Amino acid sequence: MSAQTFFVAADDRRIVFKPQGHCSALLGNAIRRYFNRLPPDAACDVYFDLSGVDLLESTFAGLLLSLARQRGSKAVAAVHLVRPSSVAVSSLRNMNVLSLFDVCESTDGLPDAWIPLAADAGSPDELAELIIRAHETLIAADSRNEAAFGPVVRGFTAARDARTPSA
Repeated sequence: MSAQTFFVAADDRRIVFKPQGHCSALLGNAIRRYFNRLPPDAACDVYFDLSGVDLLESTFAGLLLSLARQRGSKAVAAVHLVRPSSVAVSSLRNMNVLSLFDVCESTDGLPDAWIPLAADAGSPDELAELIIRAHETLIAADSRNEAAFGPVVRGFTAARDARTPSA
């Protein structure tokens, strides 16, 4: 497995995330935490430079899709995939969601003062919720994803419910 390296650059209108290597739920939590720190009235175009991705997991894909579907909501004006690697393109195509993204091939004019972001699993409950939501989003985007991702949702939901005391 390749290391997970992750950078962000931003200006007042755009945020660019640049994962390198393996894109997983750990990076998803870092993205979610970054957005949670933005001011409530912030609205930025969000770019993901996927040129250095050598593995794109379904949880990360589901998070990208959930951001794209939140277009116009807090913090997200539009989501763009920039120069996705062949691995990223193949993964998104296999999950039946590539066509749902705006894909661009140039980083010209985008912020490029990179700062590192730490991959962060968060608590087990936070990670489980991220995995559940991401896979529900993939299933909602295309019913063909139910066969692959339905068991993930059911398994993590059952595990979460087993840990949660009844009221």
